[in-house]
Amino acid sequence: MFTNFKNLQNLYLQNTRTNRIEAEAFSVINNLNKLYLTNNYLEKISSNIFPVYNALHTLDLSHNLLNDLSEFDISMFPSIVFLNISHNRLEYLPENIMNKLKEENKFYLIADNNPWNCEHPGWVQHLTTIFIDAFCTNNNYDSRKVEEKMEKLSTGYLVYKDDTGIWSVCSAKCAFNHCLIWMFGAVWFGIILGNTCKIKRLLFTEPTRYEDKAIQCGKYKNISLT
Repeated sequence: MFTNFKNLQNLYLQNTRTNRIEAEAFSVINNLNKLYLTNNYLEKISSNIFPVYNALHTLDLSHNLLNDLSEFDISMFPSIVFLNISHNRLEYLPENIMNKLKEENKFYLIADNNPWNCEHPGWVQHLTTIFIDAFCTNNNYDSRKVEEKMEKLSTGYLVYKDDTGIWSVCSAKCAFNHCLIWMFGAVWFGIILGNTCKIKRLLFTEPTRYEDKAIQCGKYKNISLT
């Protein structure tokens, strides 16, 4: 089907009632950058439908019937930045997607409106406080606002709307980096505070003149100075 469209970059297959995609379906589209498979009947998605070396940036799988992502190896997509899996039937995320959220410098996952099961054995050991807040609550968000913010953010993000109206949640890596910054700053603040007197003397004490030193030496040696 795509043999004559090898240079295709953006592909929209929305509202097509697709329920299955065969292996290597997009294997000849090496330049595919954005793929939208929204509003279909997909129950599973496999990474083998794409070429081994691909340039995929955006993959939108929202509004389908996905119940399992175990066959989707996200490590095969080094260029992917935006993955939308909202409005499906997913109960957990596979480890490779969790790791990408924690480690990738720039990656956005849209994951609301799924029946997430935080006690599922497939990911319970990977859940952090941030993930629990995102997946184990009923928070929703407007994905259009997320797309507007994509280029303004620079680290791995879970995107959802919490009770305060925030549209993105920093990943574990980002939170850890912020902690290091605060710890480093606190240590230096403590050092400065503990040495306030010494710093004050260094900055505001008038240096001793040579004549004063001579007078002091004369006193200790009982030398009379005229």
